[in-house]
Amino acid sequence: MRLFLIPLVVVAGLMLAACASEVSAPAPSDTALPADPAPTSPQPTTTLAPTPAPTASSALPPTTSVSPPSSSVSPPTTSPPPATSSPPPAPEQIELLVPEVLAVYPHDASAFTQGLLIKDGRLFESTGLWDESSIREIDLATGQVLRNLLLVDAELPDSRSLFAEGLALVEDDLLIQLTWQAGLAFVWDLETFDQTARPSQVFNYGPDQQGWGICYDGSRLAMSDGSDTLQFRNPETFDLIGEPLEVRLIGVPVELLNELECVGDDVWANVWFTDEIVRIDANTGKVTAVVDASVLAAAAQLGCADSQSGFQESDANSQARSQAPDIPAELLAALPPDLACPQDRSDAVLNGIAYDEIRDVFLLTGKLWPVIFEVRFVPAA
Repeated sequence: MRLFLIPLVVVAGLMLAACASEVSAPAPSDTALPADPAPTSPQPTTTLAPTPAPTASSALPPTTSVSPPSSSVSPPTTSPPPATSSPPPAPEQIELLVPEVLAVYPHDASAFTQGLLIKDGRLFESTGLWDESSIREIDLATGQVLRNLLLVDAELPDSRSLFAEGLALVEDDLLIQLTWQAGLAFVWDLETFDQTARPSQVFNYGPDQQGWGICYDGSRLAMSDGSDTLQFRNPETFDLIGEPLEVRLIGVPVELLNELECVGDDVWANVWFTDEIVRIDANTGKVTAVVDASVLAAAAQLGCADSQSGFQESDANSQARSQAPDIPAELLAALPPDLACPQDRSDAVLNGIAYDEIRDVFLLTGKLWPVIFEVRFVPAA
């Protein structure tokens, strides 16, 4: 079933505008009209004629003193200080970002991307689907698959029931790969794709726990399960650390958190079935930025070649590219002329975030996309 979701960038914009209007609203006057005095006798339940509104002069307190009603307690001799209201809290600051495309690289359009990471210029990917799930190393410049291990070919328990998900690099030489519904995480040697000699070659986090995205922040693993929370786990034992962290965009839960990338104190997350990425403060769970990457999704679909029929660059292909006013011309010009068409599937969506700390850029792709985009995130116009 295709999901139709309100873009988070729209939600963030509306909520920020609402917060701004509350902050800019004029404060009430320091001098307030006094309340009507309490009646001294019961009032009729039916009003025969409307009571005229008091004029400004009649509403003001009299200049002469009035004797208070008989009471054992003397009234105060001085007026109480005027009530002061505390200023409203400052609205949360949410950055609205877009990707600035720096380069475009070819990508295997049959790869159902679930996890993506780069280390010292080497690109690694986890792909999903039943009987097709794999872990692979890719040459970024050419898109060539340098190494590929299908899980069905590995010596794994019940390998045909494995649907691979996110991928994380730990200790510079170990890869941890999640599975969707099997409740298993596999530990692979970076150089050989063999299961390591560590005591725990397979982490079992339970069949009731789904695995979606995972990343490593240098001390702990962050993991998503498709909900509006992040879990943190010990990379040595896979035990949970603390309680799940609720992810909120100005107080609103952000669900369907998918592929993850840890960068400093932030976790960047794809939101499944959308063209958006959120930046999450890993300490508070607050979303601090929303990236609208819809331009990349549109570009990945444009002017591609039909690999099955051998269709290459043609007049129709060029025309399709020219009829994309919302896509920057420089992005279209950077697309390879012989792209393979992404499969016409509703789940062929944006998914895959890798941060290259050496060059301070992000690599973004999608499930079954024929390209990888190298980008920086910049403020939206």
